[in-house]
Amino acid sequence: MLYNVVHVMVRGWALRAGWEHGPNVAKALAEPWLQTALRIAVPFALAAVGFAMPVMGSWLTDGLSWSARGVVLAVAVLGVALGRWVMPTLSGLRFGLSAAVLALAVGWLWR
Repeated sequence: MLYNVVHVMVRGWALRAGWEHGPNVAKALAEPWLQTALRIAVPFALAAVGFAMPVMGSWLTDGLSWSARGVVLAVAVLGVALGRWVMPTLSGLRFGLSAAVLALAVGWLWR
């Protein structure tokens, strides 16, 4: 809830700044208070994602066998490892699509 309140307020401010400054809106977006706010907000956003990932992983794998959960974990670890080593060329979308195609191919061959 707090994120949404701050998010809407910053969007409103950015819309007003864009309306007032026109093509020079980059100057308004480079204001010191906004840069400070970003430096403060980023660690909190990362912590929120860090707490949410295990909860979502547990929720998404609810009802799967332990071996299937192991496969899900292996794919997640592989995605993180590939993302760290091949970051410029492997986006999240590309990894997700590749994992989906691989899962379809394995499922088709498994039949």
